[in-house]
Amino acid sequence: MLPDASDDLDALNAFLHRSPLHRWLDCRILACDRSAGTVTVHLPDREELHRGEDGAVAHGGVVAALVDIAAHAALHAGLGRGIPTIDMRVDYLRPAVLPLTATATVVRSGANLGSADVVVAGEDGRVAAQGRAVFFTRPPAG
Repeated sequence: MLPDASDDLDALNAFLHRSPLHRWLDCRILACDRSAGTVTVHLPDREELHRGEDGAVAHGGVVAALVDIAAHAALHAGLGRGIPTIDMRVDYLRPAVLPLTATATVVRSGANLGSADVVVAGEDGRVAAQGRAVFFTRPPAG
């Protein structure tokens, strides 16, 4: 298990940035509360993430990736290891204007399955999307 995230967000971000995609997106964990099962991830505004020429509105695939990243980070904070995503759902509620924050809350962290709910919001605090991701939490054999 990792140290308390309030003392070591660097360790959580180091794990997050093992993925080349996460490094490219330039997302980072801003806050973690293991007792509440919550993690907040920030995604900055970059032109490559826009859906088109209509301003800083994120592409839907970027929003979905952020949901997955935040949900995984919330479960990882409690388990201390990576876990594979097995299902995910995203509801798009309004255009997601970058930069974005995603706050994930662990719903279940069981022996085989874990899930987390995620709320994605813009700088103005308005919710742009919400999602749920499910993960295979059984530890690797051996």
